[in-house]
Amino acid sequence: MRVVNAAVGCTLLVLALLHAFIPHTSPNAYTYMVMYGLGSLFAFASLHTNMGLTLARVLAVGTTATMFFYFAGFFRLAPHFHETWYQSAAGLEGVGMILSAFAMIPILSCYSCILKADCREKLVRPGKSTFFGVPEGVQEKTS
Repeated sequence: MRVVNAAVGCTLLVLALLHAFIPHTSPNAYTYMVMYGLGSLFAFASLHTNMGLTLARVLAVGTTATMFFYFAGFFRLAPHFHETWYQSAAGLEGVGMILSAFAMIPILSCYSCILKADCREKLVRPGKSTFFGVPEGVQEKTS
């Protein structure tokens, strides 16, 4: 999973850098550059699995917001696609947005894994309750 997250981080970093050097005709290009950069940051941060629960929660919320931004960006561009959309710049931007949105799913799953009960025993002090924690009385079922 770390290899996938590193590949996603590198790809999003390349997309952010490409937006930095492409001549911008609209103010949205800078927004895309920042959002691809944030996606890259969240992907690289997921490589560090020994983090606290609070940081994992914040990064999970940020990853979710970034993922929804990518989906919203794609659906904002989609009505403007024409029959040869794949040959236009807007089509390529749309493909970048939708692929980036789906690429954020494994990143989010890493943060979710950190917040699950298995990691809770290692990361939370005894007696401290957590927002995304499992209640104390719930026991693991064995088949």
